[in-house]
Amino acid sequence: MTRGEIWRVTLGGARGVQAPRAKSAVIVSADDLNARRHTVVVVPLSTGPTPRPPLSVGTPSAGSSAMAKCDQIRTVDKARLSGPIGRLAEEDLRSIERALAEVLQLRFAESDAVPVRVRGGSAAALRGGAQGAEARGAWFRPDLR
Repeated sequence: MTRGEIWRVTLGGARGVQAPRAKSAVIVSADDLNARRHTVVVVPLSTGPTPRPPLSVGTPSAGSSAMAKCDQIRTVDKARLSGPIGRLAEEDLRSIERALAEVLQLRFAESDAVPVRVRGGSAAALRGGAQGAEARGAWFRPDLR
């Protein structure tokens, strides 16, 4: 199970006599975590007429009308995965990353797309949360569109 793979996933529990609902989803968690944990982080895929970024973004490598539902990111037990059915193109995976960063309000450095460390890296520098760090210029949000 690697990042960017598309798997069939049983999402949610069945109620009454309903069968569990299976969907396609793309794995977005890091490969190191995927190898060590019993869970993976996925973004469900769906079809529809028009993607609405950042909530849903087009993923043409998964099908012409496929889109990632980035507002429905979730962690699932690997037992809910029933098999790989494909792999996203790198461009589609990057689109999902940008949408997730916007939906989750993650802050990244423009140059390397990893969270910026506050100068000095001390816990005291982080007091006041991200807003305090942002006010000191230690964090910033690039244009994600």
